[in-house]
Amino acid sequence: MEKSLIEFRNKFFEKLYILLTSQWKILGIPFQNIKSKPNFIIDIEGLLLLSLSFFRLYPREFDEVINWLYYQGNIVNIQRLKNISQKKAFSSLSVLSAVADFLSENQKQPKWKGLTKFKNNKREVLFWDKDLKPYPQFGENEETFLKHNYLRGKISLKNDIIFDCGTNSYFLNLKLRHLLGVNIRSEIISYLLLSNEGNSNSISNEIFFLQKSVYEILKELEKGNFIFPTKKGRAINYKIDKKNWLRFLNITEPLPDYLNIAKIFYAYDIILDFLFKSKEKSGISLEYSLKKAFNEFLKEIEESNLSLYLPEKTPHFTQREIYKTILKSIDKLLN
Repeated sequence: MEKSLIEFRNKFFEKLYILLTSQWKILGIPFQNIKSKPNFIIDIEGLLLLSLSFFRLYPREFDEVINWLYYQGNIVNIQRLKNISQKKAFSSLSVLSAVADFLSENQKQPKWKGLTKFKNNKREVLFWDKDLKPYPQFGENEETFLKHNYLRGKISLKNDIIFDCGTNSYFLNLKLRHLLGVNIRSEIISYLLLSNEGNSNSISNEIFFLQKSVYEILKELEKGNFIFPTKKGRAINYKIDKKNWLRFLNITEPLPDYLNIAKIFYAYDIILDFLFKSKEKSGISLEYSLKKAFNEFLKEIEESNLSLYLPEKTPHFTQREIYKTILKSIDKLLN
């Protein structure tokens, strides 16, 4: 692998580690020496999907996430996870199946069973080192993961995870789920609070739920005077009383600009998947794969509302410009 790609890979891994662990830390996992905080609303489903890919490089962090899911998984929207996985081919889907199977067996909760269908067709070691070489394994295999063709040691669950949503704005989604339940209703309210207005079509595209379902909930919320219709041409948009909602939710910090974090994290997963497979390529094949991954990355970023202020010559970016753009995008998400 060429030197510039190795340097980019190391920087990308370093920044992505900070981005992910900074979120898990405020969710109660005691990661050390992480001072950065996200400047966006935590999307637990997007965070989980990207973490299960990236933390294959970090066994301890991977198991901390499983431990968190064991104690706090009731706040995860399983239907939304399914919906995202149907639209975005995260590289972690077969790993998610193994994790969901482990949780369903150990928690005795059927909700996770619906996520166990993504199969890994070849037997492989679950964890890698930073050079993408299989991690040495010690002791017995975790049988649930072995069923999904992943080799790893036994999982040892720890103590319960405790965290307080407090008054921080990045907990908006979680606070709404505690209030309204883990359902489409809380996703719609969250979107309207962040984007100021929307209709059934625009909202469904952003929150990964069917337009018909969004339309029905919008009508119910309108009847209760929780949201207010406004005409925009032929379309009917809906707005929400942001000030009163934030006071009721006890959120004292200003809300950040709306970002579709699931799409942003899928963009990073595309780059991560390229890096995981890059050791098998070289020369023209490697260059083609990089540009293909970067174009897919840009498509997701453009749809996510994250502005990178790119010049018009994007299709002709050099490798150095590609690397710089990707790393810069992560910096924009951290305080």
